Amino acid sequence: MKTALMKKIALLVSLLLVGGVGANLRASAQCPYNGGFEQIDKGRPVGWNPTSGWFSLGTGAVEGHRALLLAGTCSTTSDRIVSQGYRLVTPGETLSLHLQYASPTGGVVAGLLPCDALGKPLADQGQTVELPFVATWTTFDHDFVLAPEACPAGTAAVRLYFGVLKDGSEGRFDAVTLRSTAAASSGDLAKATNYDPLKRPNLLQNPGFKPSAGGYAGWCALAAEGFAPAASVEDGAPAGLSFAPAELPAAWMSAPVNLNAALPYEIAVQVAPGEGAAQVTALARIRDPRDPAVVWYQAEASPTGDGAAPVVVQMPRLFAQTSPGLVEVGLRLAPGATAPVQVQSASLRPEPLQLAVRPVAMAGDFCQPKDVTLFVSVVNSTSKSLAPMAYLKVFDAGGQTVSYEARPIRLGPLSAAYFPIKPTTIKGAGEYTLLVRVVQNGLDLGSTTYPFRVTGG
Repeated sequence: MKTALMKKIALLVSLLLVGGVGANLRASAQCPYNGGFEQIDKGRPVGWNPTSGWFSLGTGAVEGHRALLLAGTCSTTSDRIVSQGYRLVTPGETLSLHLQYASPTGGVVAGLLPCDALGKPLADQGQTVELPFVATWTTFDHDFVLAPEACPAGTAAVRLYFGVLKDGSEGRFDAVTLRSTAAASSGDLAKATNYDPLKRPNLLQNPGFKPSAGGYAGWCALAAEGFAPAASVEDGAPAGLSFAPAELPAAWMSAPVNLNAALPYEIAVQVAPGEGAAQVTALARIRDPRDPAVVWYQAEASPTGDGAAPVVVQMPRLFAQTSPGLVEVGLRLAPGATAPVQVQSASLRPEPLQLAVRPVAMAGDFCQPKDVTLFVSVVNSTSKSLAPMAYLKVFDAGGQTVSYEARPIRLGPLSAAYFPIKPTTIKGAGEYTLLVRVVQNGLDLGSTTYPFRVTGG
C-alpha cells in the first residue's frame, strides 16, 4: 500500500512540475492561453472555466497530445466553457477565430463574451456562431465583427467561449486561436528583469503609494469607459492609495513588470481595515509581451473577515522554460461603496518554491494520534540547485507547539522533493495545524499550512 501511495505522490509532484498552469508551452504569442488544451488539472483544461462535463481528451488530438471534449451523454443547454484570459479590443474591430473541431450531433457554438477593461463580463451572452455538423475533425474559420452598436456600453475586452444549443450535443475542439485583423502592437521583447528569485524581491515600483506629481509614481488610474476618473492627489498627502466612494467602479493599475513567466508569483495587498474594505478587489494579470492586447491569465481576491490580513493573489507559472511576460497588479473598488477605502501597500514577489501537503488516502481526519502521517512536496521552480532546511511544526487549537522537526532537503533545478512527516508527540484528539517553512541561508523560500484533526485517542 505504501508503494502505491508513494507512486501517487510521485505522480502528483510530476504534475506540479509540468502540469497545472506550469506547463510546457511554446514561448510564442498565443490567444487564448492553452488553446490547444494540452495543460490539465484534475482532468480539466487549465486556463478555462468549464461547467459540467468538459474534459481534456487524451487521444485523437489534431495537434499535440490532447483536445477538448464535451460528451453528449452529459451535456445540457446550459453547458459552456469560457477562457480565463481575454483580449483587449475596440468596438469596430474584427477578430478571426480559427479552430479544429468535430461534432457528430451538431448544436455546438463558439462565441465572444463582452467584458470591461478588466475582463469582467458585461452580459451573459455575446456574439455566437453555430458550428456545422461534422463527424470528423475539420477546420473552422470565422470573423467576428465587433460592430459598435452590438457591443454593450463599456466593452473593452472579450473572452472566448464554447457552448451548446440543445441537450445531448457533443463536440471536440483543438488548436484554437483568436487574432485581430488589425496590425498587432509591438510589445516589449526584452528579457525578464534581472532579479534573484531566491531573495523574493518586491518587483513593484512605489509599493507604499507615496504621492508625487498629483498621483502615485508607478501606478495610474484605469482610464476606460465605465470606470470613475481618478481624483488628483496632493503632494505631501499621507502615503497610501485612497479610494473615494463613487457610482462607477474605480481602478488603479501598476506599471507593467517584465518578468519570467516560468516562475510563480505571490501578490499581497494590505487594505486598511474598516467599512468598505470588502469592496476592494486585488488582481494580477499577465499579458503577452509580443501582443499586449492579449491577457493570458488573471487572478483576483478580496479581503476576508475584518480586513486586517493582507489580500493574497497567487499567479501560477505559465511556462516550463524561461519566457518573458508582462504582469500588472490592479486594485478595483466596486461601485456603491459607502465609505472611503485606503490601500496601504502592495507587493509582487517571485515564489521560487511551491509547497503542498497531502494526507494518507487524501483524508484529513485521523482516528488515533499514531495514525497521523502527512506527505510534503516541495517543487523547485528555479534553474538552481538548492539545499534548504524544511522546518516542520504542528500546533494545537490553542496555538501551542506539539511537534517540531528540522529536516534538510536537496532540490535539483526544476525538480521536486517529497517526504512523509509522522509527528509522534501528538497525544490526543483535537484540531491541529502543520506549518512547513523552507529556509536557505537565512532566506525564506516559501511556507504553507495544513489543518487536520485527530478524532480519538
